[in-house]
Amino acid sequence: MQYYVGQAFGLLGTICCLILPFLKKKWQMLILTALANIFCGLNLVLIGQVSSVIFIYVVAVVQSAVALWHLKRDTQITKVENILFLLLYVVCGALDLGGWVDVIPIVGAVFYMLATFQRDVQKTRTLLLFNSL
Repeated sequence: MQYYVGQAFGLLGTICCLILPFLKKKWQMLILTALANIFCGLNLVLIGQVSSVIFIYVVAVVQSAVALWHLKRDTQITKVENILFLLLYVVCGALDLGGWVDVIPIVGAVFYMLATFQRDVQKTRTLLLFNSL
């Protein structure tokens, strides 16, 4: 039963990712992005595929919250925050690094980081497209 609940969370995460580019406002995109990462993380935990990607999902949810905080207060994201999240994504992704193929999710996470901290909605969509590839 736990496996099927996990798969349902994975399906919810996929649906969130499919809806995401069609949202008009950045705050809506950030909330849906956080939900997608939560659902995908729960999917992996419940189906028993726990790895370093869980840490990446946690970092992604925190980054979405930080970006939403900056958006609501109309403040700029600092270079320190950019560097911190970049390092977190690379380090968390490198924990299970086994070969060159394992670098692909790290590259995707970097595109995600850039998309999340991007203010322009159109540029966010473009970066999310590269993340999806």
